[in-house]
Amino acid sequence: MTIKEAELLKNRGARMFVVGVTNKINETELKAIASEPYKDHYFNSTSIANLDYIRNNLLKHVCHEGAVKVENTLRRNKRKIPNL
Repeated sequence: MTIKEAELLKNRGARMFVVGVTNKINETELKAIASEPYKDHYFNSTSIANLDYIRNNLLKHVCHEGAVKVENTLRRNKRKIPNL
């Protein structure tokens, strides 16, 4: 995806999440693609070992509304809420 394409999508209301893996990424370019605030939409790691952490953060941001509904349902049914 190019920066121009990302801007078109963001202008239409899309939230752009970006994940960079390795130390050979172009951080400036990836941040230009990502939505702001970057702390919620831009993730990078020099190690593939950190992808679980990144995945969990993405799920937290992307699926927040759905996760809240699931948590509320689990609480109502007195079931354990899984750690994400």
